[in-house]
Amino acid sequence: MRAFLAPVALLLLGTAALAGCAEEAAPARARPSGFEDLDIQAAAGTGAITGVVVDEALRPVASATVTVTGADGNRSAPRATDAAGRFAFDGLAPGIYIVEASSPLHKAALATQEVQAGVVGEPMRIVLPARFGQSPFVLQIRQDGYFDCSQGSGIGLYSSSNCVTDPCRAVLGAAACQNSPTQPLDNLTTQQREWHMDVGPGWQGIVIEMTWEPAAQGTSNSLGLIVSTYKPERLGTHSFANVASGNPLRIELKVNETHETASGDDPTMIPWKGMEDVSYFASARPDEGATCVAARCIPPAVAVQQKFQVFIHQFYYGPVPEGWSFVGGDPLPY
Repeated sequence: MRAFLAPVALLLLGTAALAGCAEEAAPARARPSGFEDLDIQAAAGTGAITGVVVDEALRPVASATVTVTGADGNRSAPRATDAAGRFAFDGLAPGIYIVEASSPLHKAALATQEVQAGVVGEPMRIVLPARFGQSPFVLQIRQDGYFDCSQGSGIGLYSSSNCVTDPCRAVLGAAACQNSPTQPLDNLTTQQREWHMDVGPGWQGIVIEMTWEPAAQGTSNSLGLIVSTYKPERLGTHSFANVASGNPLRIELKVNETHETASGDDPTMIPWKGMEDVSYFASARPDEGATCVAARCIPPAVAVQQKFQVFIHQFYYGPVPEGWSFVGGDPLPY
């Protein structure tokens, strides 16, 4: 009898060991079809929620915002759907969760999902109703700019709009020349380099391009463009985007995305509901080969009698095609 029980015990132990291995391997095997490339984990005490966000025509909604809220009221950090409309949340304690999805072009929708320990749930589908009924269109804006003289990142002096023409300031600096009789000579140059625009609800992308032929008198071939909040009220450190380059210059802003060059306090992006009096303004910038230390560059940037054009295209209710450029000759998609 004992001889019979021993093999049975060994068999049971082996089965248990195999079951343990299967449990450890479960997360990799439990990924649902279409989600195999995502790093989704379901440990012994936690589970995962997966799903797809689509519109009423069952087309994937990319960059939709998804959150999950547990029974304890704790809400996850928002995550964006990928190009296929997919999302995933893992490391969730077992229980019932409320899943909420929304996007700038769609109304929010809610759904519930149960999480089980050690299980990656089958993908749920959340359908978002359209927020707007309009067809996509593009709003075009053109501005003609001009610098009589503009300088940036000079030696001991800085002016992003006008060149310093006061000889006292040029020699002794601004602090020593505040009451100088020559002070009225400063900033006598003319310029047209800043504007404001309104961005309405339903915008999906904004492409800002600046083009120019470098003036023969200029020492810098680079110009820069800053996009920010209302110019008279903005903080000096704030920008939605701050880009400098040679001709042509291009900035693309996307709804619900912070531009890589953004700086300063909130808002870090133009809200999807739009914003009035968005400011954009140009300046001379040092060329790429300039040597710059503490915002002082050799050679400094100077633009003399420089004309330039700014082209703005606001895309509403439809995305900006990948790499689209008006200056590059691409036709309007809508």
